[in-house]
Amino acid sequence: MKEEFVSTVSHELRTPLTSIRGSIGLLTGGLAGEFSDKAKQLLGIAQNNTERLLLLINDILDLSKIEAGKMDFHFKEVDLQTLLDHAIDAIEGYAKEHNIEFVVENSVKGGMIQADEGRLMQVLNNLMSNAAKFAPTGDKVRVSAVRHHHQIRISVTDHGPGIPKELQPRIFDKFTQADSSDTRQVGGTGLGLNITKAIVEKHNGRIAFVTEIGVGTTFYFDIPEIKTHEVKTDKTSTAIDVNSQRVLICDDEADVAALIRLMLAQAGFEGDIALNAQEAEALLQKNHYSAMTLDIMLPDKDGVTLYKELRENPLTKQLPVVFVSVKADATKQEQGKEIQESAHWINKPIDEADLVEALKEAISENKINTHLHILHVEDDDDIRNLIGMLLDDHFIITESPTLKEAREYLNKEGSSPFDLVLLDIGLPDGSGLDLLKDISKIENPPEILVFSADDIQVGHIDNVTESLVKSKTTNEQLVDKIKSIIGKRVY
Repeated sequence: MKEEFVSTVSHELRTPLTSIRGSIGLLTGGLAGEFSDKAKQLLGIAQNNTERLLLLINDILDLSKIEAGKMDFHFKEVDLQTLLDHAIDAIEGYAKEHNIEFVVENSVKGGMIQADEGRLMQVLNNLMSNAAKFAPTGDKVRVSAVRHHHQIRISVTDHGPGIPKELQPRIFDKFTQADSSDTRQVGGTGLGLNITKAIVEKHNGRIAFVTEIGVGTTFYFDIPEIKTHEVKTDKTSTAIDVNSQRVLICDDEADVAALIRLMLAQAGFEGDIALNAQEAEALLQKNHYSAMTLDIMLPDKDGVTLYKELRENPLTKQLPVVFVSVKADATKQEQGKEIQESAHWINKPIDEADLVEALKEAISENKINTHLHILHVEDDDDIRNLIGMLLDDHFIITESPTLKEAREYLNKEGSSPFDLVLLDIGLPDGSGLDLLKDISKIENPPEILVFSADDIQVGHIDNVTESLVKSKTTNEQLVDKIKSIIGKRVY
């Protein structure tokens, strides 16, 4: 009964309000002649409040449809760039009214999504109008779109006051508004974000936000991209999949760290903040990160010292690091070639494009290893499973329990060469060393690491890089040895 009542009243209110709005529009348009300044002021008040009422009615009607499961969606292929352009055009007047500017960044060229265009316009209008309400006068609100993991992330970033901590857990609930006078001044029904969340989820997407008090807020939503063609990549490309890529931001200035977090959110990265080396070390022990931004001047330990310690720790030895500091250039020159070239360096004040590109490049360089291909020739199931678990996060593994199968992989026409053969000697159909002739015939042959129960002296065996004894080799030693050998093929 309540739902039916709300729906009926909402529909019935729309009709007279539409007439009132239309009539006022004709009057302000000059249909009935010129009005005095006082009359124009009164008409302006009437027009503004009519729009507020219509917004409230539309939100209530949408909410009742969502609760009843009756909100209609008409999905079709939508060009993302066109959608963003239309959203910017539609809100231009609102932007001028609030003296802010919307700027599109990181647009996805050729991006297509399966969507109800009208409903997504509603989502964008809601997020963009909220940003305009809370952004400071003269602010540039940034609208961004980036690709990651068959998803497209669309984000809206303002430099307003941020969302109060007590409000953050309830931000997508119905009738949620902050109690501050600033928020009451900008108005709103408190329903917009709840409706926005429901629309995004109907598109098989998710919506979230990143906010810092006194710095600003980024709202973003991810929806699946239609793959219209096969995307080809190569090992030298810096294009990376940033889905679920979490970055640790270590900077003793909370505002700067918050700003970096907002910048990275726009580019599709998640971010955690550490304000000193101790906090960074604790987070690195607890969580997995794809990369780290590191200030040089930290209160408890300088950034270069922390970096050297990370390189000595097996858990963080391969972690890509981007130094972000006012002393980046100067410190880089003071370091040896190894540190200069193994990290990336960005100066403050931060150029957002440079920071994002440096992070992507650092992650891409590190991920090159994940594209390296190992042929593991081993007849013992348990050993193969163990090695697979050890190396799965680092390399592509092809397993072969016999000589015959290994030869088929090595001689397979059109297949790219393996980067390394991890070779057992005692196989059910012969010696693993019999594969050496097959490998020698391959153009750009793979490295060979013998991993056997026997202590094999490889000095006199052509093409074999090194040999390890299974019973004498720890997991860590094996992984380090493989990375050491295979790394020669990358750098």
